[in-house]
Amino acid sequence: MAYQSLRITVEAVEEARLIRVAGELDASTAKDLRAHVGAARHERATLLLDLADVKFIDSSGLRVLLDASRAAADTGWSFFIVRPSSMVQRLIALTGSASELALVESDERAAA
Repeated sequence: MAYQSLRITVEAVEEARLIRVAGELDASTAKDLRAHVGAARHERATLLLDLADVKFIDSSGLRVLLDASRAAADTGWSFFIVRPSSMVQRLIALTGSASELALVESDERAAA
């Protein structure tokens, strides 16, 4: 059995779906997140992707975020990244991709 370094939980929140991601989002785990994102998109459920507990993210993880954002822009589907961890924020800053992503920070972080 392969060790999975990523934990994904899914909750219904009114008309939306909240997906919480914890651990390492990389080439070996990105496909799992892509499947959950795809299911939300297929159902046209507003997706809130909580990345507060992501400890590591590489280009594979970023690709999932960018693909979801592009799909949202192209189809009118509602997709938001909430509470990105410092690792996620760092990768977004390094790649200059913030303008392509719907990022929502908590009130506490925005005030800091």
